[in-house]
Amino acid sequence: MKKNGFTLVEILISFSLSSIVMVLLLNIVLLLKDLYVEDGMKTMLLINQANFNKRLEDELSKNEVTEISSCGESCLTFNFLNGSTKTLSYNQAENALTFDNYKAELVKGTKVGVFKAQTKTITTISNPSYNNSILSIEIPITHNLIDGEFGVNFIYPYNSHVTVVSVT
Repeated sequence: MKKNGFTLVEILISFSLSSIVMVLLLNIVLLLKDLYVEDGMKTMLLINQANFNKRLEDELSKNEVTEISSCGESCLTFNFLNGSTKTLSYNQAENALTFDNYKAELVKGTKVGVFKAQTKTITTISNPSYNNSILSIEIPITHNLIDGEFGVNFIYPYNSHVTVVSVT
């Protein structure tokens, strides 16, 4: 007698193998999606970091700073020789770093630590026309899903004979 078709065992085995392959493919797709989302967040954090550092560098290099002072846990004020004042701050409600009129909105899930500003005299040159000190500004920024630190780390050389720095 000639049999055409598949037995029940053959159908069950092929269905089981197909299910295993589909589960493996689904896991790969989900893993790739997570990597894509994580890389997108990392990219946004790094772009914000670079733009913010560039904005600080541009502003502080074109205007002579006369005074830098702390205005809170997450705030620094810069007074310039031309009479203008600019503030570097973190607004927790908006989850954004601001410097003057520039605002960098951070990715959801980002945590901003306490601003750290330190000064150090690097040379004891008595000539008042040379930069003899540095101001180090560190704003730690992390994300709860991504390893790494994406904060603002900025070094500003200044002349302690001209610029008054009062950070605590």
